[in-house]
Amino acid sequence: MHAESNLANVIKSVVVCSEGLRGVEAPARHHRARHTGILRHLTAALLTLSTVTPATASPGDLVAPPVQVSQAQTPTDLHPAPPFAIQGEWQSTKQAQDVHVYTAAVKDSNFLAFKAVTTLPFDLDTVLNAIMDHERYPKWYDNCQSSETLATLSPHEAVLRIVVKTPFPLANRDLINRATVARTAERAVVTLRSEPDFVPEKKGLVRMTRADGFWFLEAVNEGTRVSQVYHADAKAKAPAWVVNRFIVDGPIRSLSNLRIEIETRPAHPVD
Repeated sequence: MHAESNLANVIKSVVVCSEGLRGVEAPARHHRARHTGILRHLTAALLTLSTVTPATASPGDLVAPPVQVSQAQTPTDLHPAPPFAIQGEWQSTKQAQDVHVYTAAVKDSNFLAFKAVTTLPFDLDTVLNAIMDHERYPKWYDNCQSSETLATLSPHEAVLRIVVKTPFPLANRDLINRATVARTAERAVVTLRSEPDFVPEKKGLVRMTRADGFWFLEAVNEGTRVSQVYHADAKAKAPAWVVNRFIVDGPIRSLSNLRIEIETRPAHPVD
């Protein structure tokens, strides 16, 4: 924790230095670029802590036959709301690599939530299988180091742990999520709820106590529209405004990599 405090001070110093270099003459401008580059590298690494979803074992653990719905319930009812209180409206923040990212303020948090949306040219079952095959997350999900299933509660529910790699000298983070799957013929939702006290903390890891969100999949003419909504508190001693400046990059990398993962991964049928 002492090392993290020192790193936070370094980041603050870089910010101040970068701001102070505004307006300098040409011979000194390379110093400003160098310091700004350091700031971007460190904060981007911290940022990915708040954009990670959990991981689990084989797709058969969670991907099950469609959840039975009552006659009064239609596929349009399967549309989740964020499991945290949004303040204001979602703001369009960045669009790149066919991924559109929005951000929003969250009640009682200094860190923004994100919503990343893209359309993939694959059917819903194929996309759902890839998202639920959490053992492969380190292959495509930004800064995911490892994952494990702590408990399989039913064919539709499990408790998961993911470890997030962070740059030295920061300690790696972990988070615990209860993942619940619900689906109809046209839609699927994977709800992610924080369960930080499910197991004791591991030595050498910093447990994130706020980490909630969901995946929402919709069958469309072009394939499957994928929406990922998430909010987490990385418990990093860096200024929140610095972290929030870079919150969009992780989801863009992850969803872009998801497309490649689906194109190259081994086939896993839906049970």
